[in-house]
Amino acid sequence: MTNAIGRAVAAGMLAALFGAAAVSLFYAWHPALAIEFDRDLPRNVTGFYPSERDDASGLTFAWTSAEAVL
Repeated sequence: MTNAIGRAVAAGMLAALFGAAAVSLFYAWHPALAIEFDRDLPRNVTGFYPSERDDASGLTFAWTSAEAVL
């Protein structure tokens, strides 16, 4: 019985290690998080005011409230 519990704990720890390695490799492969402010924001993005565009420079600015959540 104790041997089975030890194997289950070892399997769980190994799975957690592989999961953390997979997340790290995925982030290293594609680290950018891009949110385009030239269209409506998705529902899971809150706390942003409507974007403002500077026609002279072509830049878009996005201001946040006291708390912004992705």
